[in-house]
Amino acid sequence: TRGRKNQRSRGRLSSPTTEKEKQASAKEPWLIFTSTEEFKPREIMKLYSRRMQIEQNSRDEKSERFGFGLRASYSRSAGRLSVLSLLATLSTIVLWLI
Repeated sequence: TRGRKNQRSRGRLSSPTTEKEKQASAKEPWLIFTSTEEFKPREIMKLYSRRMQIEQNSRDEKSERFGFGLRASYSRSAGRLSVLSLLATLSTIVLWLI
């Protein structure tokens, strides 16, 4: 690949087989089961995709290592958590726009 090297954090090189395995697994089709018949398959896929995005955003807000670390704020009141969540969401939007 034109002399490029895949590096992990702290400058270590990642294993090529691991990268290939990750790329292959990302291309695997989704297998989703549902008990409802009110939505078409494409609509179910859109709903599931949206759900996954919400879960990932929530994880990013809570994670101290990869996100905003809202747990480290030690806030317990609903109002304060709402404000912190709003700030994290706005920060995420700004980062998407960059």
